Amino acid sequence: MGYPSVPFDPAAAPALQQRVGMLQALLDGLFEAACIVDGASLRLIGLNEPMLRLFGRSAPWLLGEPVERIACSPEDHHFWLAAQTQLDMGLLPLDTQAQLHSDTLVRRGDGSIARVERRIVPIELPSGHAGWLVTWVDDAPRRALQDELDELTAAWNATMDSSRDAVLVTDRQGAVRGCSRSFVALLGLPETTPATDAGLVARLQSLALDAAAFGSRWQATLDDPRSHWTERLKLADGRTLEWHSVPQYARGERIGRLHAWRDLTPQLQAEDRQRLATEVFDAVRDALLVLDRDHRILYLNRAASQLCAAKPGAGEPLTAWLDDPADPEHVALALQSLAEQDRWEGELRLRGLTGSVPVGAVLTSTQAHGSADGHVLAVLRDLREREAQQEALRELGRRDPLTGLANRVGFADQVEAQLHAQPQGRLAVLAIGLDRFTRINDSLGPGAGDGVLVEVAQRLQATLEAPGRLARLGGDTFVMLLPGADAQAAEALARRVLAALDGGFSAGQVDFSVQSSIGIALYPGDGGSADELVKNADSAMHDVKQRLGGDLRFYQPRMNTALLGLMRLDHAMRKALREGHFELHFQPQFDLQHGGLVGAEALLRWRDPVLGQVGPDQFIPVAEETGFIIELGDFVLREAIRRAALWLREGVRIPVGINISALQFQHDDFADRLIELLAAEDLPGELIELELTESVLAYDLQHIAAQLHQLAGHGVKLAIDDFGTGYASLGYLKQLPLHRLKIDRSFVQGLPSDSSDAAILRSVIQMARDLHLRVVAEGVETEAQARFLTEAGCHEAQGYLYARPMPAERFAALYTVPV
Repeated sequence: MGYPSVPFDPAAAPALQQRVGMLQALLDGLFEAACIVDGASLRLIGLNEPMLRLFGRSAPWLLGEPVERIACSPEDHHFWLAAQTQLDMGLLPLDTQAQLHSDTLVRRGDGSIARVERRIVPIELPSGHAGWLVTWVDDAPRRALQDELDELTAAWNATMDSSRDAVLVTDRQGAVRGCSRSFVALLGLPETTPATDAGLVARLQSLALDAAAFGSRWQATLDDPRSHWTERLKLADGRTLEWHSVPQYARGERIGRLHAWRDLTPQLQAEDRQRLATEVFDAVRDALLVLDRDHRILYLNRAASQLCAAKPGAGEPLTAWLDDPADPEHVALALQSLAEQDRWEGELRLRGLTGSVPVGAVLTSTQAHGSADGHVLAVLRDLREREAQQEALRELGRRDPLTGLANRVGFADQVEAQLHAQPQGRLAVLAIGLDRFTRINDSLGPGAGDGVLVEVAQRLQATLEAPGRLARLGGDTFVMLLPGADAQAAEALARRVLAALDGGFSAGQVDFSVQSSIGIALYPGDGGSADELVKNADSAMHDVKQRLGGDLRFYQPRMNTALLGLMRLDHAMRKALREGHFELHFQPQFDLQHGGLVGAEALLRWRDPVLGQVGPDQFIPVAEETGFIIELGDFVLREAIRRAALWLREGVRIPVGINISALQFQHDDFADRLIELLAAEDLPGELIELELTESVLAYDLQHIAAQLHQLAGHGVKLAIDDFGTGYASLGYLKQLPLHRLKIDRSFVQGLPSDSSDAAILRSVIQMARDLHLRVVAEGVETEAQARFLTEAGCHEAQGYLYARPMPAERFAALYTVPV
């Protein structure tokens, strides 16, 4: 752009200023920097004080200057160049109506550049000439304000986004103005969700456990816009939020509301865990103490306060409450071990209300090894009850539970105490046994037998001059201790005992007599210890029993010979079972009416390398007396089931009968073990038949019946063996799930000539058939016996007429039945 075509004459300046006229007053009243440019010369002919300050110039310097010189942006240069061109063409500003409004740059007097908002508009001067009104607004304060506002907004957004609280800002009508990222995350929405999304409040309401209550509370913020409040909001997913709401103000006017939600769920869960831990801490029956690293008490539970003589105060050392007079170094060693291994466990003594209290202690250090921080947890368990129980158990271990008398252990202590008190003195030991006591149990039941034993104990106690010298060794055997007694005194007491027990007894409606046998051992001739004296007195008593009982005998060394033989046979039996010298033989059973094999009875045989063939009549009574019959019975069960399963897998289906002793049935788990054995061999229960003697059923019929019904439920067959030889009631025949009834050989041997046996058999067979039981006759040896049994209606038979018992391999070779 060039300069005006007419050079400026300074003398013409006043005339140009006169064109401004009254507009000068207008210029002076403006806050903005402003000037008037002559429309013909494009020179400044009027300006105000704000313009002088903006440009840093004086009025003489600026007036008359071409406008181009104060404009330094290309946009300004272009505008004024266009204006000059229009003037050269004869066009005035009002003719073109050219205007300009934008940001631009101006050069100040000191050479600096200022950024301003500039506006150029054409005007008609009061003189009638055309001109331009140019205004400048310094942009620096506005931009500084905008920058500050931007910084505040960024800080606000950063604060909101970094806060763990979920923040929502609304206007006065409740419309969403913005929210934090935490609020978007709380709602489970994507991060890209707009902060002003109108549906954010509805989304939060849908998450509330009680949406209606949330809606009411939200409406309350609109109805009462000045309220401040904090409450809890439960969400349907189980979270609990703290909801804080406050109004927002600007220049004293309410502009909206700020809502903040904080997730309290972790805090509440931690509080619940802390509360539960505190409750557990106090509910634990053991004493719990938390100690610092110097073993000073920090916390203790209720049990600890009750255990100690007085409630220990905080800061007291634990050692002040521990006491072990028997070993003063014990506590120090325990704490030293704790320091070295971070744990110690053992027994300590605690000073309690009733003196020294034994406690089982576990001390555990929570600090890392070598660290100065951490705590020690002491768990103290009151052992007074345990000690009392141990003492009670020791006393029970010395007492017979049925009669309350001393047992073998207690009696031995009494004898040893007497021997220790008077080692040179005399004493006698009497062993008293009831003759044939098992008949009482078999016929009247164990309950009646227990009643007899209690009454016997009372009668024996009455014969003693000094109490506490009587004991029960077990079963039907009692012992007496007579300090200072010689043979004469011992015999006199034994006679009194025989007389005391000779009186009648009764159980229910049954009256009966009890006969006893007494053995006597004298100190020191018959033994120097309690064990020897009791053993020898017992030997003498058994010798009397073998001679029909009802008398007394003094011990003689030869009496141990018979017992020694019994012990040897018992030992040989146990050894034979371990070494595999027992085996099962099987005797076949046949159908009398139709012929054919119907089953087999498993019979135990013992062939010993030293003793040779030992008959069942020799070892079975010994096994029953010693209790070894349990192990033998288990062996028979396992072998019989294994053999039946093997035959079944080979195509031979043969039911096997097994004899069961009364002792086996006294075990509660007998039925369970038998069912497990069947399952292990995959053998159907109907291929096993248990043969029970009537003596088995004379014990606890209700208990036995439960096991029998359990077995019958698994298909196991049940038979009564040696029927007619026992003492039990016939009522069990209809109470129990029986399958067969086996007639004892003693009733078969006299057939058919013995009319009594014949009559008995006919009655038994008819009774069994009426009860739908199959009848098996044992010991059939002649054709005449077989014919009689067949005609009488007996179903099956076994005996030497058909076959003797034989090993399993031979039995399988002779008798096979296709499956």
